[in-house]
Order: sequence, then structure tokens, then C-alpha cells
Amino acid sequence: MLSRSRNAVTFAVLAVSICSFTLLQSLIVPVLSTIEREYETDQATVTWVLTGYLLSASIATPLLGRVGDVVGKTRMLAVTLVALSVGSLMAALAPSIGWLIVARVVQGAGGG
Repeated sequence: MLSRSRNAVTFAVLAVSICSFTLLQSLIVPVLSTIEREYETDQATVTWVLTGYLLSASIATPLLGRVGDVVGKTRMLAVTLVALSVGSLMAALAPSIGWLIVARVVQGAGGG
């Protein structure tokens, strides 16, 4: 019985993490023009908000996968979810476009 409830919790955590990663990846595209206006910047700079996220996620995925093989997948899942949360908090409080890009890079690393 304990094994079943543990499997359900594991499944729920994985489902939430996959949904978070997917939403963070796709929901930024419709608001890029709004970000451009709000931060009074140009389109080339704003595209780094999306590119930084995708680039850091694609680099972090194999690296964190290997680290997860060494230290344990459960521990790495917890670390990446914390990084994703910290990146989201940084993005929510971003006072400048540079800060927002860095926050998105942290989110991407957490998504890895």
C-alpha cells in the first residue's frame, strides 16, 4: 500500500514538473511584444528572453542527466525544481530586461 501511494506522489511531481516546463517554454512567445514595450528595448534583445531559456535548457539537459546518474535522480529532480522556482521568482521581480534574461536562463537550467 505504501508503494502505491509513493508511486502516485512521484507521478504527481513529475506531471507538475513537465507541465511547468512546457508552460514556461510556450507562454512567453505571445507576450514578447509586451515585454519589448514594458522594458523599452528592441526586438533583438527581447528574443534573448526566449533564446536564453531554450539554450540553457538544451545545454543543461544532458549535463544534469549525467549528474543525476551519479548522485541520484530524485535528488536532481528536487534541485532542478528549486532552480525552476528561483528562476520564476527572479523573472517575476525582474527590474530590467537583463535581469529577465538571466532569470529565464536559470529557469531553463531548472527545466533541464
